[in-house]
Amino acid sequence: MKLIDKISSSIISAMKEKNVDELESLRAIKSALLLAQTQKGSDGNIQESDEIKILQKLVKQRKESAEIYKKQNRLELADIESSQSKIIERFLPAQISIEDLDKLISEINPDEIYNFADQDHVRWSYEIPIYSFNVTSNSVITILETLRKHKKKIKYLYPVINDQDILGGVYMPEDGQADPVGVTNVLAKAARLEGVKIFEKTPVTKILVKNNKITGVETANGKIDCEYVVLATGMWSRQIGEDIGVSVPLYPNEHFYIITEPMNDLPKDLPVLRDYNDCLYLKEDAGKMLVGIFEPGAKNAFKEKG
Repeated sequence: MKLIDKISSSIISAMKEKNVDELESLRAIKSALLLAQTQKGSDGNIQESDEIKILQKLVKQRKESAEIYKKQNRLELADIESSQSKIIERFLPAQISIEDLDKLISEINPDEIYNFADQDHVRWSYEIPIYSFNVTSNSVITILETLRKHKKKIKYLYPVINDQDILGGVYMPEDGQADPVGVTNVLAKAARLEGVKIFEKTPVTKILVKNNKITGVETANGKIDCEYVVLATGMWSRQIGEDIGVSVPLYPNEHFYIITEPMNDLPKDLPVLRDYNDCLYLKEDAGKMLVGIFEPGAKNAFKEKG
C-alpha cells in the first residue's frame, strides 16, 4: 500500500474520530506528498526515499517549532507541535537503535572492510538516526565499503586534507561559497537592468504596519510606500521582526574563527569542509584557510534579547 493511500485512509479515520491534531498532521503529510508528485512531472511517482525525506522534514519543522514555543513559554502550542511530530513519525520506517547497529557491527570482521586503527572512529557514521525497513549485516558492510571507496575521492576533492584516519564523508556538489561583495554587486546590477531603484545611504528607521499588513517603510530621507519588505538583516532580523510582531526563529550565537597565513597552491574552488564531531568548518578565504569553531554551549550574541 502506497504511503499516500495510507495517509488518505488515516484521514478518513481521523475525521470519523474527530481527532483534530491527527487530522491536521495527516493533511500536512498529504499536501507535501501531492506537491512532490506535482514537481516530479507527468508520471507523478516519487521514490520511497523521497517520501522518507518529506516525513523527516515535517517532523523536524514541528520539533523546531515546539522548541521555539517552549522558549516563549507558550506550552500549549509546544505540546500541539510535539504531538503532531509524533503522529507523523508513525509513518516513518522503523528506526534501528544504536544498540542493534552495534550488534551488527560486532558480527562483521573489520579486516574485510577496512583496517581500522581505532574502532571508535566508525561510530560517527551511525550516530545519525538511520531509517530503514530492513537493516542487515550485509547492508552495514555495503555502507562501510562505500565509505572506503569514497576516501580516495575526498583526497581528490580536498587535496590539503590529512586522510590518515578518515573513513569517509558526504560530498554535496550543489553547495558552494561566493565573494559576498561580488555577489551583491552582480545582483544590484541585474536588478537595475530590470528597473529596480536602489537608494544607498538611506537607513530604514521603521517598518510601517496597518491592520497587520505592511504599508511601507520610514527612512532617513522620507517614507517609501510598499506592500512587501524583504528582511535581509542577518543576525539582527529577530529583533527587527519583534518590533512589528513577527517571530523570526533566529538565535545568533557567538563563535570563534581563525585565519591562517597565505598558503601556497591552495585551490580557489576548495569545498567547505565540515567536521560535525569537532563542531568546526574550514574554507578557503583569499588564499588563506579560515577555520570556524562552533561551541555546543555557545553564548547568545545578544545578551538582553537572546
